[in-house]
Amino acid sequence: MMAARTEKTTHPGVYKVHRRTCSVRGAACTCQPAYQAVVSVFRDGKRLPVRRHFASIKAACAWRQDASSAARVGKLTVPTRTTLWEAAKDLIDGMRTGRIYDRSGRPYKPSTIRGYDTHLRTYILPALGGQRLSAITRRDLQVLLERLRGEPLSLSRRDPQRPLSAPGDLRPRTARRTARRRSHRGAEAAGRAW
Repeated sequence: MMAARTEKTTHPGVYKVHRRTCSVRGAACTCQPAYQAVVSVFRDGKRLPVRRHFASIKAACAWRQDASSAARVGKLTVPTRTTLWEAAKDLIDGMRTGRIYDRSGRPYKPSTIRGYDTHLRTYILPALGGQRLSAITRRDLQVLLERLRGEPLSLSRRDPQRPLSAPGDLRPRTARRTARRRSHRGAEAAGRAW
């Protein structure tokens, strides 16, 4: 149902919206109206409207045409009030209670949950936590990723399978181990010969 200050235009899905102070009923328009374009998006089996307001009818029609195409392909999302902080809290709570499983269908291990929680709180939520999920763009994520690449990782974030090597020894761990084995075998063989 549309409000009394909204009236249809000749363009489908575009409405003229009068200001609250306008005396539309029975008199000529006393305001400069805005134009509202509406596109329906289907999510979870429900038809949800996506509305945008514009200063001109031409801009409203253009957006509605682009948004309709995006909705047909599935690229138009319905704005949500859920913030990234709330979604992250729901994810971690779901992992802890066993409501959310990993991709193999098993519950998450406690160490994995702690890791997700730590990384979300340390890196992602301070930067994007207050934004709505529907407002976060690929560009926002790319900027965050570039910023994180510039920060040095703490020792706890290094690869645990690769310990710190001695200064000047730039060979990988397996190459150092192989060299030690060879030298040990050579000494054993020399001892047997005597």
